[in-house]
Amino acid sequence: MKKTLLIVLTLILLGSAGIGGFYLLNRETEKPQDNGDTNQNNNQETDYTIEDLENGLKKYTNHIYDYTFEYPSGWEVRTVTKSPDNTNLISSNQTIVLTLPTKEEIRILIWNNTEDLSLMEWYEQKETSHISLGEDAPDTPNAIVAGENSIVVVRPMKVGVPGEITTLFLKDNNTLQLRFSASESDTDPDPYLHLLRTFEFDGQTTEDELPKITAEDLKEQ
Repeated sequence: MKKTLLIVLTLILLGSAGIGGFYLLNRETEKPQDNGDTNQNNNQETDYTIEDLENGLKKYTNHIYDYTFEYPSGWEVRTVTKSPDNTNLISSNQTIVLTLPTKEEIRILIWNNTEDLSLMEWYEQKETSHISLGEDAPDTPNAIVAGENSIVVVRPMKVGVPGEITTLFLKDNNTLQLRFSASESDTDPDPYLHLLRTFEFDGQTTEDELPKITAEDLKEQ
């Protein structure tokens, strides 16, 4: 009887020690869970910051390329930065993706203009299906964004293809493309136009000159 009791007590003690060790091990190695906060950049948390404004907007500040813009607080933001080992010229060096609640999307793509080309030279040399502004692209800049000559192209919706507004301009040694993809349920360009009007470099406010664009311009013609 005493032998049996001793065996049972030994098993209980071993089991308790095992559970305690497992708990401590998990406690030490457990990683923080992703809470879904789109204000965090899990790869490079210092790439950008997001500030809440009082008027239902947020202010995005990019610390790599030194620009800011405003956007509605209901949007989600994520950043994709190309690996330094990726030398594919078609792939942008950095892409900012803003997703609207209605599933429209704004993308800000940035390429390094290492050859110091003019806007039209860069576009003519680099134009691909990924960068193309379409057959309606003007031969010369038709707008000014953040004080820079820019190309703005509106492409109305077609069957199965969303309407788009694309803006292309240079700043220093970088080429930026800002593209808005509409949807059948919502073709309101105002949030995108507000982003363009508030787009600033180095904190310097400039008066932007944009062509007049309405929701009718994005609907199927």
